[in-house]
Amino acid sequence: MAKRVIPAGCIVLGAVLLIWPAFVNGYPLVFSDTGAFLHQTLGPLMIWDKPWIYGPFMHLFHWRLSLWPVVVAQGMMVSALLWLAVRVVCGRERAGVFLLAAGVVAGLTAAPFSAALLMPDVFTPCVVVAAFLLACARGVTASGRRGRRTARRIGGALPGLQKAARPRAARGMMRRRVARRTTGPARCRVGRRSSSRR
Repeated sequence: MAKRVIPAGCIVLGAVLLIWPAFVNGYPLVFSDTGAFLHQTLGPLMIWDKPWIYGPFMHLFHWRLSLWPVVVAQGMMVSALLWLAVRVVCGRERAGVFLLAAGVVAGLTAAPFSAALLMPDVFTPCVVVAAFLLACARGVTASGRRGRRTARRIGGALPGLQKAARPRAARGMMRRRVARRTTGPARCRVGRRSSSRR
């Protein structure tokens, strides 16, 4: 039971640290495009120049009541990914290291402003950490294993692509060699003819 409570508590504390700009502001940070994303489900009208996924994502949490659950969900998402990243780096779950990392990220990066802002910008730090997990995670999650399998398949396909490209390169080299051989004797013959005439 404690093995589940400690990670959950750390992720919640990390989320609180990562959305501190919203607490300082007294309300979730908004932008001029935030209204357009809200209108995607409140209108409803899918604005043509805005991503169609973020408006429904917000609606999953605000339910026309409050925008605070959206910010909390975004902070939890970033915090959970950061927890997995720390687990990968340390090799096991370490609450102290995670809280230290969350504090560093909250104080020295722009991730808190992305997490506290009601915009799709929140997915920027998520994509960075998720890419790290796909590249370096070993046995953390089943999705990490699937990601590694996909990477291995792509890596296994690269030699085939290289082999497929080799005949083209080989043909190009053969053409150059043939061209050199044909031009070389021709010059010798011309030289012999000119010498015989003399």
